[in-house]
Amino acid sequence: MVRTVTPAGKIQRITAAILVDDAVVKTVQGGKTTYTRHKRTQDELNKIQQLAQAVIGFDSRRGDTISVQDMPFDTAAAEADLAAPNWIEKQGKTISNYSSLLRPVSLLALFLLAYIFVVRPIQKQALAPGQPPAPDAVQPALASSQHKDELPMMEAPQLRSPNQRANQLKEQTIELIKQKPANTTRAVQAWLREEPS
Repeated sequence: MVRTVTPAGKIQRITAAILVDDAVVKTVQGGKTTYTRHKRTQDELNKIQQLAQAVIGFDSRRGDTISVQDMPFDTAAAEADLAAPNWIEKQGKTISNYSSLLRPVSLLALFLLAYIFVVRPIQKQALAPGQPPAPDAVQPALASSQHKDELPMMEAPQLRSPNQRANQLKEQTIELIKQKPANTTRAVQAWLREEPS
């Protein structure tokens, strides 16, 4: 007794039909572009058929059949697609071609505009020198004491040696800074804001 085992999924036969659009020939005469359509030759159809047979694994012993026919597709749509692009379409294509360059350039331009119209005015306002203090205000808390929280006026020591006088002024200054640091800070800020004459 003979037993034959056939694997599942065996192909019995392949049947294929291929429709091919007409060939389109582009001609340019006097700066005007025209497109003409014509039927494909039998030689072209045979080449397409051979290519399709190689793709699908054509086997004539199995009973496979393949048919290639030339049939014009939607002529109106094809002519509309093949028409010369207008100015807007050309500009759109140019933009899409150079989009990789336009993106960094547009970001740079946006940054420059933001710097000119936002950052720079804020920077000028922040770095602008304040109003020059009045001559009486330049000598802040060290010169006069009208309020309790201001520094008292330092008395000039009457000493014989300039070194001794400098040391005594240094000690008095350190003592005043320790007693009233906020007023000392305001005095230093006022001196720093003073415009040089």
